[in-house]
Amino acid sequence: MGTAWAEIVTDYAMVEINDIRLQKDAQENPALFFRRMSLYMKNAVPLFNQPPEMQSWLSGTEPSFGDTTWTSPGGEDSQTVETGLVGFQLMSVAQEEIARTGELLLLPYTGAAYDPDTGAVTFPGGISEGTRFRLDFYTDGTFDNTLSQEEKRILGKCVALVWNEHFAADWLNMQPKIQDKSFSVGSEANHIRSLTERGRVLRSALYEEMRRYAQNLAYQDLAKRGALRPYRRG
Repeated sequence: MGTAWAEIVTDYAMVEINDIRLQKDAQENPALFFRRMSLYMKNAVPLFNQPPEMQSWLSGTEPSFGDTTWTSPGGEDSQTVETGLVGFQLMSVAQEEIARTGELLLLPYTGAAYDPDTGAVTFPGGISEGTRFRLDFYTDGTFDNTLSQEEKRILGKCVALVWNEHFAADWLNMQPKIQDKSFSVGSEANHIRSLTERGRVLRSALYEEMRRYAQNLAYQDLAKRGALRPYRRG
């Protein structure tokens, strides 16, 4: 039956990732959340390379996604938007607003209904003219094989490592933060060194877990072929 990408993301990767922004996205706009996380998954799969056969074992179908926007013409009647985006598992809608700072805000909207057979999205009446919405669509990816709990855990750690390295390389995160009321900042070099060391530790721990997994597989294979004998003392 295979294993869904969403299971790896929600049950394993997000346990390792402590980011309230991602948690908020998962609740408010799941289609966009899984689309974003699928990019981390896509980059994480090549990391799971011990034993080398894992790459063929992790073959499967990548997710598909799409998006569009719609601006309400106003009026009291419901509106049907023919998106042409047919057959998706998830559809999420967000209302676009511009903050005073000029930042684009995506506010969750749950009043629309999606028909996956036709691609039509129906909005209720009473929406103000000019209100703009973003519509996101997502169908999950799947691995061809049913992964074991250990394989799911390691793959989740791979996703978390890719996320951590992306986060650590973010320009804003690399800047030293104000430490106290005097508005002094810490050492930029020390801050970057700390981020680099954290990444090194996480990568080392991941490789060690993959190495143990590969050794266990080799041991099990020898046991099945009867190549192992009980150890006896002299």
